[in-house]
Amino acid sequence: MGRWSARRIGLALAAPVGALIIAALITSIILAWTIILWLKDPLYGIGVGNTNSIIFLGVVYGAAALLYVIARLYRRSQGVDLDAIHSEIPAE
Repeated sequence: MGRWSARRIGLALAAPVGALIIAALITSIILAWTIILWLKDPLYGIGVGNTNSIIFLGVVYGAAALLYVIARLYRRSQGVDLDAIHSEIPAE
């Protein structure tokens, strides 16, 4: 039956496609619609015309990426192999 045969959500089928895949598709559609609204509608203040908000979001995401790289390099200098740690985390 497959990997999800023992799971309740895997048993709930709405065609040949499992309910988990349908839920992921619906979530992706809602997320895409939300992002499009944020960029187009000036009500949200994030639109393409508002360069300050785009710069702010870029700085926030850039800072998060920089923090990740710095933390990873710091842990590597301490002898911690994050790749080995993450490969041992079980998927379920």
